[in-house]
Formats: sequence, C-alpha cells, structure tokens
Amino acid sequence: MGMGLFRKQDFEPLLPPGRHFLTIGRLKEIAVDPFGDNPKRTDLYQKLEQMVQDFLVAGICCEFLVDGSFLTKKKDPDDLDVTVVICHEFTPYLTKDMVDFIDKATSGDYADGLSSFVYFALPRDHPDFGTEHDMACETARLYGKENSEEWLKGYAVLPLRETDVGLLIRCR
Repeated sequence: MGMGLFRKQDFEPLLPPGRHFLTIGRLKEIAVDPFGDNPKRTDLYQKLEQMVQDFLVAGICCEFLVDGSFLTKKKDPDDLDVTVVICHEFTPYLTKDMVDFIDKATSGDYADGLSSFVYFALPRDHPDFGTEHDMACETARLYGKENSEEWLKGYAVLPLRETDVGLLIRCR
C-alpha cells in the first residue's frame, strides 16, 4: 500500500451530522462520562476546559469547534481536534497580549494532546472571503466528515462570550 493510501480507522460518531452548539459541560456528558473512568478522555477534556478558561480570561470573543476521534466511540482517542474561530470584526480590539496568546494557541505547543488551530472568520464583503486565504472554507471541507469521507458526522461548537440569543458581547 502506498503512503498516500493509508487512512485512519473510523469509529462510530457520538453526534449526528451537523453543527451542535453545546456548553463545555454538555460536551463532557457526551464525550467523557459515557466512557467511565477513562484517563485519556478525561485528560483531553481537562486540557480543552483549561483552554476555554484561558480564552475567557484573555477576553477573546470566539467559537471553539471540536471534532475528530474525541467525538467518536473510539475508547482512547489520540488527541482532541479544536479550531478556534475569532470574528474578523474583533481584530481592532486585540491587544499585544491577546495576539501573543493566540499565537501560542495555534503553534501546536499549547497543550499536549490538543491539536489546536486559530483563524479569523472573514465577513462576506472581505476581499479574501471564499478564497484560498479564507480558512472557513478549509474547515468546512474537513469538519463533520470521517476519514474516508464516505459519511458525515457531527461536531461541537462551543461559543464563548455570547448572549443567549447568540450576539457577541463586544470585548473592548
């Protein structure tokens, strides 16, 4: 078998296809609690929970997209895939400390076991919207599919610093 033909084994998803807006506590109920005393899942969840807290303390308005084997019935997932999406409109309010924090979160060195990436969601009127520079297109292509891309699965969306009606609280 050639190197390009290898695919990871797929496991039954924990969520039906689509975007599922969840709280961090509800994510734990779905992806950790059903597996009993599972040190790997607990560790990955605690690292995600710490990352969420760090973004809240930093005052960064964003969404966390959680995907990968953590959201399947795989007993011991290798990692937890998380993409942090920050609204482009928030960029004027970023401080140097916030930018440094975002750089750390997307460097791969944030926490062992978290496969994290950060991008800024572009508005429709932005010149790069829908181009190869718009990371939302790549995320949409990859998230919610299993490795063989034969069927769809769900992924979790954890909105941070939003009201009950989904409006971002501007962090100025």
